[in-house]
Amino acid sequence: MKTSILIPVYGVEKYIAECARSLFEQTYEDIEYIFVDDCTPDNSMQILKDILEEYPQRKHRVRFFYNKRNLGSMLVRLVALKKATGDYIMFVDSDDSLPTDAVEKLTNAINRTGADFIEGDYITKYKGGVTTLSTMSNYTDQTYRRLLLCQNLMHHTLWGKIFKRELFTETDIEFNPAVTSMEDFSIIAQLAFYSHRETINDVVYIYRSEGDSFFCKMDDKKRYRSVMKVNETVMKFYSSHDTEHEYAAALKIGFLNMLQRIKTSGISKQDIKEQCIHRPKGIIPFVMLNLYPYLSRKTLKRIYLIHKFAYRYLLRVLH
Repeated sequence: MKTSILIPVYGVEKYIAECARSLFEQTYEDIEYIFVDDCTPDNSMQILKDILEEYPQRKHRVRFFYNKRNLGSMLVRLVALKKATGDYIMFVDSDDSLPTDAVEKLTNAINRTGADFIEGDYITKYKGGVTTLSTMSNYTDQTYRRLLLCQNLMHHTLWGKIFKRELFTETDIEFNPAVTSMEDFSIIAQLAFYSHRETINDVVYIYRSEGDSFFCKMDDKKRYRSVMKVNETVMKFYSSHDTEHEYAAALKIGFLNMLQRIKTSGISKQDIKEQCIHRPKGIIPFVMLNLYPYLSRKTLKRIYLIHKFAYRYLLRVLH
């Protein structure tokens, strides 16, 4: 079964060689590599092509695409998805890397379990070589969605996972082009609604968190507006799909998280109302939004944390 790995390329000349080698040295053979040059201003693409020369057996499996203008990671992933022909999809950021057996372990697991997507452990690399390991927890699908929608309770990236391609081609998830930060959450929150998820306790991804790559640099105002767009995308999706309101409480907590995150940006209550048309119903979101101009970020954060951890405790008790 073919697995397509989708890799956007922009401003990663310091890291692309390590990334490419980890991809081309995978023990799994049936891989399609799709690199999308998002108008990178540096030497990333040439370095990538030089590395490929070291792996002649992989050449026929590599496809390059070039954007005419910079689109950002959300739309680059959509471009790559439309080009992919694999049975399964993986996302890799071009400043990160994979253990050499990552694709094999994930592909075997999704074949074995029949899940819609599989998530594995990952290592975070910081400056100075410090690493941390995340350990997966296998919740029921409903509990996973609830924890995910609370935000900051569940790992919500697209990387470190393998997906059945049909999740993207046969569902109505929205790729919002206005989203430039938290874009992974906006997609995985929608995908989760349709999905059965399984986990494996193997390291399948090495995430770089050095803070100097392009994707770590973003104007604060732009980031905060993107956070609102993400919440609007997710709220809009669940307002039309969650007809039984199973996830209403989790969405309320996610909304409180948004309020406390954007507090220092100078965004007004009116801006939030205009940008976030689909807002959770209930007394708590209503009061928090209307008191928003008068509450400090610290207060908003405390309210969010109280609700988040109380809700997580209830989920554990009830399940």
